[in-house]
Amino acid sequence: GVGSNQAFLVTAAPYYHVGSLATNGCVWAPPDGTAELVWTWSNAQANAWLDASFAENLTPAHGVPEWWLAELGFTNDFAAAEETDLDGDGLSAWQEYRAGTRADDPASALQIESLEPAEEAGGLVLRWQSASNRFYAIGLGAGQPAAYGRRLATNLSATPPVNVYTAALDGLTNAFFRIELEP
Repeated sequence: GVGSNQAFLVTAAPYYHVGSLATNGCVWAPPDGTAELVWTWSNAQANAWLDASFAENLTPAHGVPEWWLAELGFTNDFAAAEETDLDGDGLSAWQEYRAGTRADDPASALQIESLEPAEEAGGLVLRWQSASNRFYAIGLGAGQPAAYGRRLATNLSATPPVNVYTAALDGLTNAFFRIELEP
């Protein structure tokens, strides 16, 4: 009733925390990592609303969501978990998360899937697995794999499940390509 106190228990789902509470035009953010809190209206004088928003818990070093690591079987020490290479492909879990690949599947990797001759003479069509909300660059090395001094393309939007790019080789007979994930 009017003039009474009303308490609300706000609880986040596992691997999430309370991001903010809003009421009557005021927004309050609890300390980071707060999974549960009690919000009390004191001396309530009218009907009002309380809006709770939740945010995913992220690892401190690389920002990997804890729920994603939990899907891979980790239940604690998420900071150590994000450094683990579950599938032995040379990429840690946080790198797999950024690339949009499965950290427990060695066949899921950011790599060129196929190279085919292009319809235009002297070109190659590159295909690679892609994940939504990612951008890619293509590096070109001539003569040896370590010489990736030239960028063929940057800021290529993902077109899941596969990206396709046609590269003009400009007379190169020994070329190496690298797919890169842009920040």
